[in-house]
Amino acid sequence: MLADALAARLAEAGRPPGATPVVLAATGSSDPRARADTAESGRLLSARLDAPVSVAYASGEGPTPTEAISAWHTSGHPTVSLATHLLAPGHFAHTLTRISAHWTSAPLGPHPSVAELVLRRYDERAFPHTEANGAAWALGQEGAGR
Repeated sequence: MLADALAARLAEAGRPPGATPVVLAATGSSDPRARADTAESGRLLSARLDAPVSVAYASGEGPTPTEAISAWHTSGHPTVSLATHLLAPGHFAHTLTRISAHWTSAPLGPHPSVAELVLRRYDERAFPHTEANGAAWALGQEGAGR
């Protein structure tokens, strides 16, 4: 769901469909699980866009978004997109807008896929080990035209 939201935000920023490389820019973390989750988000976004995606971090251990974009340029890719793997505007999102990418997405914010993910996670916690959480979510999807 986040890959769908990231792809939509990149399209809104003007990134055309195709194999143009993407740098997925996250805040950064010293927690190996968070870094693994970010890497998985990059893999899912790559599959969703059918384009190469590298991961970068706005803080902490690198690579930084600037370094990641530079690496794509050095490897022969003149145009690179920057996918903002942040929920809301703020310091890091503002910092990413100053990086030299051809297209930079807005934070995920209130994208419908993010809202669906939040509701799904709530149902999973509120109704653990029952069919209710899956059934309730599926009913909501039917109402949403899916």
